[in-house]
Amino acid sequence: SGTLPPWLLKFRLHRLTGALTGLIECTDQEAVSVLGWRHGEGTSTAGIHNLRLITTSGEVLDSATGSLRVTVRSSGLMTWAGAFSDGTTLTGSAVVLGNGSVPLQTLLYRQMGSVQGWFSLSPASGELDWLRKPTAQHAGHSLRLLHVE
Repeated sequence: SGTLPPWLLKFRLHRLTGALTGLIECTDQEAVSVLGWRHGEGTSTAGIHNLRLITTSGEVLDSATGSLRVTVRSSGLMTWAGAFSDGTTLTGSAVVLGNGSVPLQTLLYRQMGSVQGWFSLSPASGELDWLRKPTAQHAGHSLRLLHVE
C-alpha cells in the first residue's frame, strides 16, 4: 500500500545534433514523449523581438490581444515581458532550443489561468493556449504570435 508503480525513461541522445528523444513509461499509464536539446554555443535569434498576440480566429477580444517583448541573449537564454490589452501581465524566461523552438508558459489570474505553448522567432510563428477559469464573459482561447517591428 502506498507504493508507486515503476517509471521507465527510454531515450536516445543524438551525437551530431544534441537532440534527446524518448519516452517516459509507467505500467498503468500512457507513455509520454520526451524531447530536448543540449544547450548550444549561441543562437541566430539573439536580439529583441516585439511580438503581437491575437486570437487565431481573428476575433477582437479585448482581453485576448496584446504584445510580448522577447529578449534573446547570444547564449540562447531568453526572457519575455508583455501584457494583454486588459492589463494582465506576462513575464518569464526559457532557453531557445537547438531547433529554434521556444517554450513559453506563465501563470495568470492568481494562478487560475495560464498561457503556454511553443513558438519560433525566425520567422515569428506559433500558437499559444490561453486558459482561464471560465466566466460568463471569458473562456479559453488560442493565440497566434505575429512579429511586429
